[in-house]
Amino acid sequence: MLGAFFFLGVIVTMIPVPKLADAYGRYWVFFWTIIVGIIAAAGLIFSNTIEEAYFFMFLNGATFSGKVIVGLSYFIEFW
Repeated sequence: MLGAFFFLGVIVTMIPVPKLADAYGRYWVFFWTIIVGIIAAAGLIFSNTIEEAYFFMFLNGATFSGKVIVGLSYFIEFW
């Protein structure tokens, strides 16, 4: 189930996050995605119940599109 929640987070944010990056700038979306990813990883490590682990795994999956898609586009702008 943890993997399912990760991929559910990926699917939910795959379209809106790159659109936010186009609207507000790739730097800020990438920056906040990294911050949320750190919080999600720490929350997953320190979670006490399986429901908390599901939530933080979903949150970790939700950061995927910001880290991979927006991050790659942001990196290519410097190339």
